[in-house]
Amino acid sequence: MSFQPARARFGWASAVAVGAFAVVFVPMAGRVAAQHAEREVEVAALALDSLPDAATRVTIDTQTKVEGEGSVRVDTAWPTTVCLAEVERPDVDGAQLVYSAMVKPALEGSASLEMWAHVGGGQYFSRNPSVAVSGRGDFQQLEIPFLLQKGQRPDKVTLNLIVQGKGTVWVDDVRLIKRPLSGAAQAPTPRSAAKPEVDASSGDRPPYPVVVSTSPERGATGVDPSVDEIRVTFDRPMRRGDHSWTGGGDDFPTIDKARNVAWPDDRTCVLPVKLRSGKFYRVGINSSSYENFKSADGKPAAHTAICFTTAGAKRSVERRAAAPQVKVLSPEPGATDVDPSLDRITVEFDSPMGEGMSWVKADGGWPGAEGRPAEWSRDGRSCSLPVDLDPGLTYKLQLNGSHYVNFQSKWGVPLAPVEWTFTTASE
Repeated sequence: MSFQPARARFGWASAVAVGAFAVVFVPMAGRVAAQHAEREVEVAALALDSLPDAATRVTIDTQTKVEGEGSVRVDTAWPTTVCLAEVERPDVDGAQLVYSAMVKPALEGSASLEMWAHVGGGQYFSRNPSVAVSGRGDFQQLEIPFLLQKGQRPDKVTLNLIVQGKGTVWVDDVRLIKRPLSGAAQAPTPRSAAKPEVDASSGDRPPYPVVVSTSPERGATGVDPSVDEIRVTFDRPMRRGDHSWTGGGDDFPTIDKARNVAWPDDRTCVLPVKLRSGKFYRVGINSSSYENFKSADGKPAAHTAICFTTAGAKRSVERRAAAPQVKVLSPEPGATDVDPSLDRITVEFDSPMGEGMSWVKADGGWPGAEGRPAEWSRDGRSCSLPVDLDPGLTYKLQLNGSHYVNFQSKWGVPLAPVEWTFTTASE
């Protein structure tokens, strides 16, 4: 397995084609321009005669690095996506494929990873904007996973860097890692637009640990910045000493390295932190890559996040801590006469969302259409799942689940699981 840097694919055949195109098209374009000269106004002219004129530059920095002889440095004047490498036919199937990189920010905005897997003629991506770096800081390790079922081998994997903002980002120590499928509940899968999950719980008590309380409370505003710990309590005894406090970037609190993570009892874990006033914070509990919060019998805790703001935050910042809500479901929940020819179902949220999604299978028929990916609207408020419905059937699914929480606000606050049931009309 080897990395192949992205490069332009432009050969002699392309040059000949462009030349022929110019011979035929340019004179025609000239006549059209002459006919409309009175209405033509030049809006902007970009000479691009030197690198400073370009909005994005990718260079090698031999001074700022983690290992080797240098790192990739990206300087950009606006949001951009940079292809760092392509890996042809990696020897992996029936496993998690994890894209890992050390990323250092000096920018206004955030930077995150994106991975595209080319499997069986289709293209599928994995990205999580809440796992990012922002502002100014040292190198941090970012990871995003991709789940491959047994027998699914990617023909090619593309590794990208997404920059949402402007400034400089350094990337070093890029790795593709193969990990077991166990603990990969949130990882995307090329099998369908959503990875079905069936909750094995019976009764009201699930078989996995769940969070029963946090301090600060989830969604809290006006938290005293002198608070020096984040506390989470589970519904059952846990493995003391193990934990997965997840996240990164400017929204993750500064860890007080003078103190250690503590377990005052077998259900409560405490993270020592240093907070600042007027800030939004997000701290994840377990994730697709890290599931060390486990019960005494080894079951990973449900994924969630503690989001809050400290005193002094502006109203616009305080709104970031609110959990998103479903505004409209189409078809309506409980509908009994849905047209079986319907080709997609849609959820509309009350606020802009991140790019992830978790369409979760519950007891009942699964409506998702094989090989057709779900899509977000341009404003990030609506998500549609292509479906293949049969007449006279009841379909039941969830938006998010215990270990599937990729429906999140643009600030990384997870949607509370929502059940959705409807029945198609009989023929």
